[in-house]
Order: sequence, then C-alpha cells, then structure tokens
Amino acid sequence: SGVSLTGPAGTFTSPNHPSNYDNNSDCSWTITVPSGSVTLTFDEFEVESSSQCSFDRVVVRGNSFSTDLS
Repeated sequence: SGVSLTGPAGTFTSPNHPSNYDNNSDCSWTITVPSGSVTLTFDEFEVESSSQCSFDRVVVRGNSFSTDLS
C-alpha cells in the first residue's frame, strides 16, 4: 500500500494498528515537505525477531541519502 503525507505535521501507523498487520505486508509512505528537514519520531516500534532483520524494517530515503533502520 502507498500513502502520501503532506503538511507541517502528521501521523501514520502500520495497517491494522494496534493489531498485527498481515504477513508479507509491504507498506510505504511518501512524506513531502516544501523545503527543510523532516523529523521522524517513533512512539512505539516492535519488530519480529529474525536474522538480518529480514521480516520487519524501516527504510528512510531522501533526495541525497538512504538509511535502513533495521
């Protein structure tokens, strides 16, 4: 699924939150700001245990960088 977020502030959650999301879910959110920086704050973050974080992860990409938050 894909969701676009714009504006000075916002909130997003995983599908079916606060319950578990479906297996093999692939979710993406596009955050667009006119200029400047974006601050991401995670109030709660729980991942399934696996070697090399192959099941759950957050990837943050920007115009000039990419970061994998596994």
